[in-house]
Amino acid sequence: MNRLKQLHNLRLMVPIIVIGISTGALTGAVVTVYRFLAYYAISFSENIYSLLKEKPVFIAAAVPVLAGIAVLLRFVYKKYPRLMGGGISDTMGLVGGIFSFRWLRSLLGTFTLSLLNFVMGVPLGNEGPCVLMGASLGKAVTRAVGKKGEVWSRYSITGGASAGFAAATGSPMTGIIFVIEEMHRRLSPVIIIITIVSVAACRVVTQLLCPVFGISPEIFHGISLPPLSVKEMWIPLLTGITLGLFSIAFLHIFRRINKLFNTSLGKVDSGYKIFSVLILTLAAGIFSYSFISTGHHLTEELFTHHSLTLLILITIVLRTLLTLSANSAGLTGGLFLPTLAVSALTASVLSNVLILTGLIPEYYYTLVVVLGLVAGMSGIMNIPFTAVVFALEALGCSTNLSAIIIASGVSYMIAVLSHSESINEFALERRIKKEREGKKSKYVEYSVTVNKDSFAEGKELKDIFWPHKLFVLSVTHPEGGVRHSGYLQEGDILRVGCNTYDEENTKNELLAIVGSINNE
Repeated sequence: MNRLKQLHNLRLMVPIIVIGISTGALTGAVVTVYRFLAYYAISFSENIYSLLKEKPVFIAAAVPVLAGIAVLLRFVYKKYPRLMGGGISDTMGLVGGIFSFRWLRSLLGTFTLSLLNFVMGVPLGNEGPCVLMGASLGKAVTRAVGKKGEVWSRYSITGGASAGFAAATGSPMTGIIFVIEEMHRRLSPVIIIITIVSVAACRVVTQLLCPVFGISPEIFHGISLPPLSVKEMWIPLLTGITLGLFSIAFLHIFRRINKLFNTSLGKVDSGYKIFSVLILTLAAGIFSYSFISTGHHLTEELFTHHSLTLLILITIVLRTLLTLSANSAGLTGGLFLPTLAVSALTASVLSNVLILTGLIPEYYYTLVVVLGLVAGMSGIMNIPFTAVVFALEALGCSTNLSAIIIASGVSYMIAVLSHSESINEFALERRIKKEREGKKSKYVEYSVTVNKDSFAEGKELKDIFWPHKLFVLSVTHPEGGVRHSGYLQEGDILRVGCNTYDEENTKNELLAIVGSINNE
């Protein structure tokens, strides 16, 4: 009997492994090409802004070009609103079963529009688009299997999202932890396996292709940090407090700007909003390219170079306002790298102040910047575990593990105590509110039976991605009695309740999982 159960479990693992490998490999290939093109798009943008700074006469020609691009983006976003925004929040909605999407349109649109925004210097990152492109490729893999593969869709989207984040940041373990902590916030064997397999396949492909394209799979390089002693642990504590408070302010500013763009200026045509962001980006970029673009190179520079504190403060303000305005206007691009940049800038101010006051030696400058980057990531995105893993994997902080944990944990606690939600959660809530405007939810209950060879058979409840807002109220064995745990079996009767905005779609999802609805 045990032997038969092992064979049954093996049969269940085969689709996960095949889907994971396919999704991860495709994501690795596409993201590598995307990162290669993004590098040249950003280099081209920097050259254009240098030309405009040297020869202001060309600014008059740049303005109508930006106006034309704003008109184009307005048309595209009006026709395909799913292409708006950062990517991570949308993927959270897809993983949670809240949204549906067309994978090819999402893949191509996100790919091209984000590259276009990089050329214009819009201060948004590439990690959000990479996550959404990975999710799109995950959907494509299940579509290739046919209608029967649709039930695996959210699993493959999960694998693609983790692979996309891993490929964008060059941090495979971070990609796994990020999806579990930010998107699912729960553990199950199926989620763990699909993310590990997808990220592993993606990592192999990126390591093979990156040398071919002349780019590095890693996001940061060569950071050397001095170790802190126990008596110096006040440094990460202070850094965590500072960035925790900054995280609260950052989300507050985001809410205000979003309200300005979508409520106060709600009746203003979206083309004008996009054009205003592009013009502000142009003005800031001509003054200094550090004020715009993804913030990746700026962050790398902060690791090794001191700057005037006043200039850093100006950069923090401008980058924060421009990044959040670009996102609120709906421009395609991620918030992860820009968030890291403003966090590192804030920590740079703190580090310079501590050095000037003689509280820390100058060689601790980079360490405080790194601690601040990690603390900002933890506080603004509410992902303390992901931040710690990212610090170990991408920033080389293994000799300062205690300091990293303290900075990340303190920042997260301050954010939680102030009820400051994740910036991605806020973006997701904004998207849900917009999509469900004018619609009403309906509570329904169903009695469903687990059919032989159905998707649910042989799986635990926690391993199944049920329709959004659906709860399993009870599980009754066909021979009688209520079961509270264990694997679902053929004939098990489930009583489920759900708040749904689309009853027909909810029923179709249930049928795909269990096989039959009894009260039909």
